[in-house]
Amino acid sequence: MNAATTLLVLCACGQAESATVHHSPDGHKYAPIRGADQFRDDQEMHKGSRRGHYALAEQRIITLASPAVGLDWSAPVPATARWRVNAVQAQLATSAVVANRVPHIIITDGQAHTVYNVPSLTNQVAATTFVYSAGATVVTAFFDSAVVMALPYPLKMLQNWTIASLTTGIQAGDQWSNIVLFVKEWLQF
Repeated sequence: MNAATTLLVLCACGQAESATVHHSPDGHKYAPIRGADQFRDDQEMHKGSRRGHYALAEQRIITLASPAVGLDWSAPVPATARWRVNAVQAQLATSAVVANRVPHIIITDGQAHTVYNVPSLTNQVAATTFVYSAGATVVTAFFDSAVVMALPYPLKMLQNWTIASLTTGIQAGDQWSNIVLFVKEWLQF
């Protein structure tokens, strides 16, 4: 993942956050938001609501580089952002080494605590390629080398949290690739 992440930051009045003057349509002046204030990703600005600047959430597709052979992938939330993960997809091609692999999707909190762990519905055996998809779903399924895994909804991740794979039984020749995350990203105040 590219370490330099650019976020679109706008005031509720629609001007760039760096603009010196912010007004509502009825002429109300906005004061800068304090660092201690919190922002909900579903919050909208309405007349009479709290004053301040808000980061508008941006839908992003994040593609990760394939990790080295035999290793799992991970995607940390940048220190300046929060994510709501909508979907994840990744492909695992296993080597010819005979062993069962059980991929998991895990969420950690930035302090080495696992807060969510969902294993695959099925084992992946040697010399196969499966596509794993995870999102807000009430079912898990396996069909035609595609595995669907359930993520909690909404999956809101704070700065420095990580979403990753953890493959039980991974072998030295196994390769994760085509790793894509669909997230809603906004500034962490």
